[in-house]
Amino acid sequence: MYEDKITGTQFPEAAGILWKLESLPSKGLSRQFKIISSYFWFGKLADVEQFEGSSHADQSDENE
Repeated sequence: MYEDKITGTQFPEAAGILWKLESLPSKGLSRQFKIISSYFWFGKLADVEQFEGSSHADQSDENE
């Protein structure tokens, strides 16, 4: 549904996906977050204890 935005550089709808984001204490290069969101977005992760992923900061479009 949002594959092009997830793999792209901008995802303005992301603000509506995470309702609450809390950063937990970091350990080395690892980062942990507690999130509250919709089952629609994260239901498949209900039984997942941990996973790895990568992220990048949004890049602003100078033409906007």
